[in-house]
Amino acid sequence: MAVNEVKVNEYEEKYKACMAQKPDYTDLFCAPHLEDHKQKELVKWLRRIEPTDKSVEALQALYAFSVPTEYALQTVQALPCRRLMSCGGGAGYWEALLLSRGMNVVVFDRNDSYPEEMRHTYVITANEQYVSDEGDVNDALMLAWPDAMPDSLFGFECVKRFKGSWIVHVGELFGESITGNPWGQSTSQACQVQLAKDFRVVKRVSLPQWPHQRDSLTIWSRVSKPVECDGAVFHYVSPFPSP
Repeated sequence: MAVNEVKVNEYEEKYKACMAQKPDYTDLFCAPHLEDHKQKELVKWLRRIEPTDKSVEALQALYAFSVPTEYALQTVQALPCRRLMSCGGGAGYWEALLLSRGMNVVVFDRNDSYPEEMRHTYVITANEQYVSDEGDVNDALMLAWPDAMPDSLFGFECVKRFKGSWIVHVGELFGESITGNPWGQSTSQACQVQLAKDFRVVKRVSLPQWPHQRDSLTIWSRVSKPVECDGAVFHYVSPFPSP
């Protein structure tokens, strides 16, 4: 049974309060010309765990890596699906907000490191096989920071086993990260390649940015069988209904 059920998106307000106290040079995070002592101070600010309502790490642990907005939630609600299947849901914060808005959502995660009292809704402990066993063509799939490590195959397997037509991705994508890994921190290369093989982006929503992240919400639509047109190959992609 969920302990921390939520209806109001308090995370976004806490994000704003936290960022209001950021160092003046936060936009220069990891800039080569930033003085060493300022770089250390900035890392210390990012890594501190107290006070919990002003700590980046504490807020991400309590809620989610990415900060939801009302428009982002409305976009997910507009998906033409019977149910949203969220894989790698963590503490289930995004999902709890969607449930409170009347969306049919099921959440599972193979990582059971979040104790029940930290969860915002019920999270099933399961691996990618859950998508094969419980999913159907009328579901949409949500990938929110699915991979903890670059060589993880969890997100890849979830996408590969998914039968439906719509995928929500929350996190970083190839070329949209400031880390040394161009594939980003949230989703493995294997997962992103599999995603781009069978789906295309039809909607992008900006999200609030923590200094060390470049995440967004994207909606992906499954491509049709290829059609040859004047010597080139194209796929039909269903458009996304505006929220």
